[in-house]
Amino acid sequence: MAKLAIIQYIEETRPGPALLPADPQKRAKVRMICDLIASGIQPLQISMADICLVPQVYNAERFKVDVDQFPTIKRLNQTLLALEAFSTSHPSCQPDTPADLRA
Repeated sequence: MAKLAIIQYIEETRPGPALLPADPQKRAKVRMICDLIASGIQPLQISMADICLVPQVYNAERFKVDVDQFPTIKRLNQTLLALEAFSTSHPSCQPDTPADLRA
């Protein structure tokens, strides 16, 4: 959950683009989704929910989980990875990623 605290800090202290909607009900829904992703479906480890989703799908695919059974998650992940911010920060593109896991 420290990941969410860091993301919330960035949201509150940096200028846009906003990670949370302005509407309080929509903001609460995004936070709920983040909590579900970060603590409910996390096997190992644009909004806050998006930031939590990409690394989880990466790990699911890495461990051979069939993400085709989750078409909405798969579609969201593909849409996010088309954005430069997500593609360049993808776990497989990090300097400490083992060679066999690099993109």
